[in-house]
Amino acid sequence: MAQKPWLVFGLDGRTADDVQAAVQLGYRRFDAAESYGASTDALAEAIGSSPQHRDDFEVLYKFDVRADENREQLRTRLTEVAGKFGGKLDAAVIHNLDGDQAQIRKAWNVMHSMKRQGTIGKAGVGNVLPQHADLLRELKSKDSIDVVELSPHNSREGSQQGSPRGNDRPLGDASSDRSSPLLGVVENSVRGVLADPQLRDLMADLSDRTTLYYYNVVRTLDEIQKHYDRTGNGERLTMKSPEGMTAVAQQTGYRVQGEAHMILTSGNPETMKRNLKTYETDAANMDYPPAEFADAVSKWSAYHEVCRTNDPTPLPDGVQGKLLPLFDNPEAKRGQVVAFAAETAGGKVDRESVSAWLMKEHKFTREELEGVTVPDRVGLLPAYQNMKLADVLAGHLGSQNCNHKWANDLAYPLLHDVDMWKIVAPTLTNIAQPDTVRTPSPLSMADAASLASGNASPARRASNGSPGATGLPPAQPTRAPSPTPGR
Repeated sequence: MAQKPWLVFGLDGRTADDVQAAVQLGYRRFDAAESYGASTDALAEAIGSSPQHRDDFEVLYKFDVRADENREQLRTRLTEVAGKFGGKLDAAVIHNLDGDQAQIRKAWNVMHSMKRQGTIGKAGVGNVLPQHADLLRELKSKDSIDVVELSPHNSREGSQQGSPRGNDRPLGDASSDRSSPLLGVVENSVRGVLADPQLRDLMADLSDRTTLYYYNVVRTLDEIQKHYDRTGNGERLTMKSPEGMTAVAQQTGYRVQGEAHMILTSGNPETMKRNLKTYETDAANMDYPPAEFADAVSKWSAYHEVCRTNDPTPLPDGVQGKLLPLFDNPEAKRGQVVAFAAETAGGKVDRESVSAWLMKEHKFTREELEGVTVPDRVGLLPAYQNMKLADVLAGHLGSQNCNHKWANDLAYPLLHDVDMWKIVAPTLTNIAQPDTVRTPSPLSMADAASLASGNASPARRASNGSPGATGLPPAQPTRAPSPTPGR
């Protein structure tokens, strides 16, 4: 079996041509998901047509648990996906843990049954939050958790010295299932791994057989850059560089005892080639970057600069009316963006093509897209503070699935007043640090969660202007948001 390059290619938002190019360039580790659309089929086709042996590739596949699906239906679904990759998934991950807990337990049993049969190499869970700790302990008592994808902004802190390494063991070996670690593969936003202490105790259970897969490196480098520019000693340091990326990779590797792999995704062949060459080997084995890069990462990760103020300034005239339909029916709008990009931008859905579509079809001005920013809200994470409207909408309407959640959540500070933020912010863990926001009594967390998900889009809630209109019990004597939502 050939040695696999260290870097992982992420399929989120990638086209079939991008995936084919990645395989041809030499990528061998891939991060796939049911929610990433046709890219999984594109990967199967690219691997199938490659002269390389199937065992030279590593495919991690994430899937969603369905409320109306029984065990056999799930087994059939995963078996069909595995069949596209020679009958085996190297790792299968339950993408989210916020669904029906009974269904998650059933899925866990199915996965480990398939693991013992050899259809799945490693089994795991995704988007872990602190409130999932009890569920993880229960699942651990039933069988090993080999793969875990943590929710963005959650992490374990640590400072192990030296190069992290993992120990290989036979896949599908039932005798080793019971003794494997709580967390075997973790997939998470690198920001969470480095900067959020909430999962410290949970992550402390990681063993040297745990592999970390992390993403959002470039966005995190932007955040580190902002912190450095505010607190640095006047010297210019460019974090979005090979030195900055290596510093992040090495700092991340020290926080787990096992292997750590960086997920990067790009549709630019030259960027893909450069990334693979730069990070062909484990970052822990690379030359250390200049000390100031590691120092900038360390200082940023130790400084939790969540927002501490609320900005009541309303949106400029007309902007709210333009935003509402974008959040009310996003899937339809994304389809229109894709069609527009195919005609005008060579099919490339990026910040510029999204902005061009917004100006043409929804009459935004460039000044609005570049000048309007996310307003300050208590608890808002630094990555989203003062984010430009163009960046929010590029995430919301773009092709990368992982951006849709945080961008959709940013509709709350953009479209709603501070009172609504106080109600829903504790549930918006993609963009806010919950323990800095207090839900007004007597509104329960369950009611806040009901308001923040499922019943209506943020845009509809902005139009309704009332929590009761979205399914909260009308008898709750809560402080209602302003009838006219705004910043």
